[in-house]
Amino acid sequence: MKRKAVAVAFVQVLLVLAVVGALLVDSACANFMPLNIPPHSIEIMANGEVAGTDNIKRFGAVYEFTADIAGNIVVFCDNLTINGNGYSLIGKGESSGIFLEGRQNVTVKNLTVSNFERGVVYSYYRSVYDASADYSSDSDCRNNALIANNITNNRWGVYCYHVQNITFYGNTIANNSEIGISTFNSGEIHIVGNTFAENNVAVRFTNCQNSNVYGNNFIRNANQTSVDPESKSGLVFGWSTINWNKGQLGNFWSDYEGRDGNIDGVGDAPYVIDENNQDNYPLMLPHEASLSELAQESSPASLSADAMTLLLIIGSTALGACACTSLWGYFKKHKRGVKS
Repeated sequence: MKRKAVAVAFVQVLLVLAVVGALLVDSACANFMPLNIPPHSIEIMANGEVAGTDNIKRFGAVYEFTADIAGNIVVFCDNLTINGNGYSLIGKGESSGIFLEGRQNVTVKNLTVSNFERGVVYSYYRSVYDASADYSSDSDCRNNALIANNITNNRWGVYCYHVQNITFYGNTIANNSEIGISTFNSGEIHIVGNTFAENNVAVRFTNCQNSNVYGNNFIRNANQTSVDPESKSGLVFGWSTINWNKGQLGNFWSDYEGRDGNIDGVGDAPYVIDENNQDNYPLMLPHEASLSELAQESSPASLSADAMTLLLIIGSTALGACACTSLWGYFKKHKRGVKS
């Protein structure tokens, strides 16, 4: 009886694991779906027209602010520039300031974006989710730029979700209560010549491949960076590859404690981020960026973790189910043998 009780308990545990695995598959699929288009008051429509405000004027492929705007913008077309002209896009502490889903070759510049849940969002678009697709290296949201903006006082300043080749240059990203820039399952994120000040986390990478971070100033952020936090907490996401230098140009870190013995403006010891990431050329003083530093490196797309994640979960679930079936058959057979 004792052996039977132990066996039944073991089978029950395996069944529970199988159910949890199935739930994780559902959760993973949900995590890899495109973000929902948020409630918004302004659209740049697929035909290029502007709806919802008179304070954005169109000049060909350039859309210029003519005053501050209180509202949210969703962009539905490609190959354009939004020029804030020094004005502001102001939210009510919710939704997204500018939302770009599946967009290409869109530049946003000279704009202050503040008081949103997420200041600027880049997301891929898929009408049907395909678990076998490599969305990190073949995103339809690609080749976009955020230049010389102020992204301040949001919850999340910028969120990049399954996107490719996004450039951030010359922005001030400050006082965002959670994260300045967050990237998830993306590639070729180029963060050059920006200032991150007093954010909770300045920059977070999760499974972000072939990306560059150099010539930036990280000033008094509660957490200067966070790389693959999910993998460190036991989940399967992770494996970011980031270059923290361009040649001998690194970043300025306000909490760097190293010395500059030869007085060349670069710290003698690396700035250590974690066991897999370090800035080998930390700057001793804040850096003033120049356009010549904005040289991008194109790297082959890396294998996405999406399909790997789902296969691991599904495989574990199937293994648990098979084990349950085998054990049930064994004990059933054993029970018949005892009776005989």
